[in-house]
Amino acid sequence: RCVTIALKDHPSVETIDVCSNPISWTAGMHLYDLVQHNPSVLRVGMDKTFLKKNIKSLIEVQCQKNQAMKARKKITGANPTNHPLAIRLRALKRLFLEFVSREGAGEKIPKRLSIEGYKENMRMQSRELELEEHSVAFYQELQRRCNADSMGLIDWEAFLVVSMVDDTAFRSEEIERIKKVFHEFDSDKNGYIDLAELRTMITDITGDTPSDSFVQERMSLFDATGTNTLTVDEFIVMMVDKGPQIGSTILVPDFPSAQPRI
Repeated sequence: RCVTIALKDHPSVETIDVCSNPISWTAGMHLYDLVQHNPSVLRVGMDKTFLKKNIKSLIEVQCQKNQAMKARKKITGANPTNHPLAIRLRALKRLFLEFVSREGAGEKIPKRLSIEGYKENMRMQSRELELEEHSVAFYQELQRRCNADSMGLIDWEAFLVVSMVDDTAFRSEEIERIKKVFHEFDSDKNGYIDLAELRTMITDITGDTPSDSFVQERMSLFDATGTNTLTVDEFIVMMVDKGPQIGSTILVPDFPSAQPRI
């Protein structure tokens, strides 16, 4: 049972092999629940077990459904790399690296270049006309929000947030708080948060267990790569939008009520 629970929200497991294990009805029902809950599971090896034929059949039929679902997504689904957030993240990362190579100091760039990141994000949304309406004071405030170091330099996370978030009160200290939360709940330290870890975060902070649909909805909205996981960049963008919320409860309180331009 512990194994099936651990795999319930695993984003990439496709094959489970329990062949030659003396498992029977109870374990079989846990396996059936697993393949129903996690559509990533495509095959379950059950030869030389004590499972009844009808239990094996239920599991095999569900695996076939999962395979069909994966095939449909491959044919008709949008390419995950074409997710609007993924496009913007890639473009902004590429722009940041260009600035680093051209006039950066280590892994930081001058804060004035945050204006170019903001403009690039607006252009990707066909909002060029709005750029013409901004005053010099607006762009000065944009740079101030970067909270640059004593040399006037900013890192990637500050560049990302200032480029994508409409909120004059936002400061880069908040980025460090968000990253701290990310690393605390990245329990296996693999560099991303999966569905199970996102659910744990919500439960620990609010004391309430969220529904599967709520967790999946938040994951789908900000998972730019379509892998049912969140990278730290995706998590940052998610959290500046107040974070996952249940009713009136904001999961990580005191974050600014910014709206990401995605």
